[in-house]
Amino acid sequence: MILNLNLLPHNKKKELKILTRINLIKNFFVHSFSLLFIFLCFLLIFYYNLNQQLNNLNKSRLLISSNFAEYNKEIEDLNKNIGNINLAGERYHELVPKLLEFIQTVPEDIKITSLSLGLDKKALFLPGTAKSRDALLSFGEALKKIPWIKSVEIPKTQLLQKENISFNIDVELR
Repeated sequence: MILNLNLLPHNKKKELKILTRINLIKNFFVHSFSLLFIFLCFLLIFYYNLNQQLNNLNKSRLLISSNFAEYNKEIEDLNKNIGNINLAGERYHELVPKLLEFIQTVPEDIKITSLSLGLDKKALFLPGTAKSRDALLSFGEALKKIPWIKSVEIPKTQLLQKENISFNIDVELR
């Protein structure tokens, strides 16, 4: 049989309980502080490694950008030109189907050397060469059948030759 006798006075018992609790709290804080200190050391090492990697990346970026500065300038210029073309083409998106329709009417005997479009006068200028007079006349008739073309003017002096005719057709648009 075990008999527990406690001969300590009541106030000493309270002090002992308080000291035990204080010691427990003290141990808790000591262990917490040691864990936090280890975590802080880990974070410092991690920060140092990340900082080194960032410095290395910055150095390599500077080397790459200095080696490819010429290419970067060309790319910038191309992007500006593409932007300007897109900006300029926003108003003229209706021309694409019309030009495709025009291209389909050009026969094999006709070679268009250039195409000048005067939107302020609503005119189209078509210089080129034709293999024969009949091919040029049939091309003029085919152009007259296109609904968005108002009139086609082939100068009569260009019809004097029979073959290999250089022409300049003026087309008035609607």
